[in-house]
Amino acid sequence: MIIELLATIVIIFLAELADKTQLVIFSLGIKYRKPLQVFSGALLAHGIMDGIAIVAGSLVASFFKIAFLKVGIAAFFILIGIYMIFKEKKTKKVPPLIKNVFLAAFALIFLSEFGDKSQIAAGLLGAKYNLPLIVFAGTMLGLALAIGLNLLLGKRIAKFIGYEKAEKIAAGLFIVYGIIFLLL
Repeated sequence: MIIELLATIVIIFLAELADKTQLVIFSLGIKYRKPLQVFSGALLAHGIMDGIAIVAGSLVASFFKIAFLKVGIAAFFILIGIYMIFKEKKTKKVPPLIKNVFLAAFALIFLSEFGDKSQIAAGLLGAKYNLPLIVFAGTMLGLALAIGLNLLLGKRIAKFIGYEKAEKIAAGLFIVYGIIFLLL
């Protein structure tokens, strides 16, 4: 169960590190200057959305053969990596000031996360491992790390390695993970 937990943490962290949701969180952190409220709202929204995906993934795992799921999940990770390399850059604008920072972060992340690659990845990991509580714990830890890192060090990281470079590294790691996933 430790391997499943650690794999989930790393995959979700990488999925979120170079994600549009993190741009929203970064913008909220700068705009409101209340990182704890932004962190809490974002993490709760992720918890709800990804929790639903994990439960759905675990249910799917009980209906399909593992070999079928293995190929599908590996293909997803490889395709996400390729997509991250070739997608067009788009940024989301933060809507006008919302008085309650927690609710602003929750609402924006909840809406942004629907169908997002980290939500899909969480669901697929739920299907692969069929350990919903472990996958949920790993997902929440990976998200907490990504959100915390973004709020604390986002500006420094962008200056040091640049957003595009961080995204390319994450894309490459998704492709590598997909290939390893097929082989194991």
